Amino acid sequence: MRLTLATVRSAGYADGMTATEFDHQVEAGIAAWQRGDIAALAPLLADDVELLWWEPTPSDCHGKEAVLALLRERFADGESRSEIEVLHSRGDALVVSRKECSPPRTDGSQPATVVLTQGGQVVSMQQFRTREQALASVGLPAS
Repeated sequence: MRLTLATVRSAGYADGMTATEFDHQVEAGIAAWQRGDIAALAPLLADDVELLWWEPTPSDCHGKEAVLALLRERFADGESRSEIEVLHSRGDALVVSRKECSPPRTDGSQPATVVLTQGGQVVSMQQFRTREQALASVGLPAS
């Protein structure tokens, strides 16, 4: 099931944490993954988290263990070793993208991921072909 922002809203955070504090934890978890520390991201993921490409593919993942396995694989393949930029952060949605694509895409676009959270856990990571599409999916204009 592909989630949308309309179907996901924050339902409180563990340990009295604020949405902003949780956003920072997610950002730190993503940065840790970029360094190969997948374990830092694991506690933030819901058991039924999804990681979806911009169109359905065999690489789409459903469930925490499948997502973590794919993230480990991508890191081992060298695909995930670039600095991440947070384009938007609002408690129930983060939009993140690599600062630079390596190698650069022929059309000049940069993929982005919308990270949706609910109840203090990441429930969906939806990838988009472009930053503009990701920002539009959460109701924001392109930056």
